[in-house]
Amino acid sequence: MRGWLLAAVALAGCVPQRPDHVPIDPALVMLVPPDANTLAGVRLDRLRGLPYYDRILSIGPDGGIERYFRDAGLDPRSDLWELLLASNGKDTAVMLRGKFSAMGLEPQLRREGAIRMPYKGYMMLGDERIAVLFMNSSTAAVGPPPLLRSIVDRRGEAAGLPPALAQQVETIPYGNQIWAVSIAGFFPGLQDSSSNWGNAGRLLERTRSFTFAATLNGGLRFEMAGECASSRDANSLEGVARGMVGIGRFAARKTPSLQRMYGAITVSRDERTVRAQAAIAGPELEALLTELIPAAH
Repeated sequence: MRGWLLAAVALAGCVPQRPDHVPIDPALVMLVPPDANTLAGVRLDRLRGLPYYDRILSIGPDGGIERYFRDAGLDPRSDLWELLLASNGKDTAVMLRGKFSAMGLEPQLRREGAIRMPYKGYMMLGDERIAVLFMNSSTAAVGPPPLLRSIVDRRGEAAGLPPALAQQVETIPYGNQIWAVSIAGFFPGLQDSSSNWGNAGRLLERTRSFTFAATLNGGLRFEMAGECASSRDANSLEGVARGMVGIGRFAARKTPSLQRMYGAITVSRDERTVRAQAAIAGPELEALLTELIPAAH
């Protein structure tokens, strides 16, 4: 009996443990530029089975997100599994894991003016403003060609996420399907404005870090947090956050579901950290999406 018990314990130790924090596909981690200060991720494979996935895909003009992907030859209902955005504050790349072609490495781009741009054995499709780089049949990156070429130049040398960003990612709980972390300020374009939004922008730029995490299982639950440089800044940021929620609730007075969403948001402060969080039940979320987004055709 003792031998069986020891064997069971040994086998249990061999079973991979689920991480406490949100996972990132290792193939995408290896593409993150070393100077990145912001990351955002979407687990499309975990959103696909939700009853409101079709409405989420229709967000945006001219057919929404789904039209954008389909114009790139991709089917967001089956071809894409995970999306990871990385930015250094100047350049942004979106890395993708999925199935990009049943015949070869390239989807058939339909965007007018897209050309083939080979580089060191890899293929980019697009133009000098934005292109798609195909690393293999299941890994791709979208961004400015100079940034994509730097990704190719660094292949085999990447050491993982920048340590400060990796620490932030470890604070995002496992079950979240949408998340973002940053160790940089926000909205630099607002800092020269003399308006109240400009003041808010300057305040947000002084935040040391930012996290956002959301799950849509059975409804919407999200939490965002900003760590400020001082308690005084945190106090000011708390006031700005409460004001923005109040303005949003007033502006949404003709959209009951949206107004209830703003009403569900709570703002709190703990020393230098300001948090905003909300929980919206599934029926309320479906009602909100129905009011805001036309039914998918």
